Amino acid sequence: MSLVFTPGPDRIVSNSYFEAGTVVRLPDRAWLNLYEPGTARRLLDAAAPVLDIPPLRQNLEVDGWPHFAAVVDHPDPTQSRQVSSPPSRSVPTDTE
Repeated sequence: MSLVFTPGPDRIVSNSYFEAGTVVRLPDRAWLNLYEPGTARRLLDAAAPVLDIPPLRQNLEVDGWPHFAAVVDHPDPTQSRQVSSPPSRSVPTDTE
């Protein structure tokens, strides 16, 4: 199965402006980098339950945009995307 992202109204597929593998949904500017580890797996997991795949079909192309929202709007709970601040260090003063 191939998930296909084609450009269209309110949809951008990277060609040169964004980094390779990026797809963007407008107007909210939500984006996915298809090369980021785990992204393809999450898209396939989102698509699999709703697909009716004939058993003899070997090369199946599926529109990826309907599954984009499932991945972007519901972040992967196993991936921590929060940036933690570095531990604070005491700064020596002249009185020490």
